[in-house]
Amino acid sequence: MSRGNIFWIIWGEIMQMTSRFTTAMLTSLALGFPMITSAQTPAVNTANVAAECAKSAALCKAAVAAAIAELRALGLTPTQLNTQLGVLAGAALSGAQSLPAAEKLALAGILTSISAQSTNPAQIAALNELAVQLSSGSTVNLTAVGSAFSSN
Repeated sequence: MSRGNIFWIIWGEIMQMTSRFTTAMLTSLALGFPMITSAQTPAVNTANVAAECAKSAALCKAAVAAAIAELRALGLTPTQLNTQLGVLAGAALSGAQSLPAAEKLALAGILTSISAQSTNPAQIAALNELAVQLSSGSTVNLTAVGSAFSSN
C-alpha cells in the first residue's frame, strides 16, 4: 500500500469521526437547553409542523414561520420561548427525515430562521452548526437530532 493510499484512508476515517463528533456535540447541546415548568409541552401544534415538514421544504418553512408567529404572540419569557423553539426545531427535523436530499438542503434556512428567534447562545450555535452541515450536504441523522431538540 502506498503512502498516498494510507493518507486517504486515514483522512476518510478522520472525516467520519468529525461528522460523528459534530452530531454528538449538537445532540448534547440540544439536551442541555433550559427547561420551563411545562417541560416539553408544546405551545404550538408540533404535529402539524412535523406533518407539513414531511411533505416538502416549502410547506415546512411556512409551518415553522406560522408556529414562530404563534409563539411570539403568546408572550413567553425568553427561557420559555427558547425551549419552545427547541421543540419546534425537533418537530421540523423529525418530520423532514424522509424528504429527498435536495429538499433537506432547504432545512438549513428553516433552522437559521428558528435560531434567529432564540436568545440562548448554545441553542443558536447548535442550530446554526446543524444548518451549516445540512447546507453542505453532510449526512445528518435527523431523527436523532430532532428527538434531542424536542426533549428540551
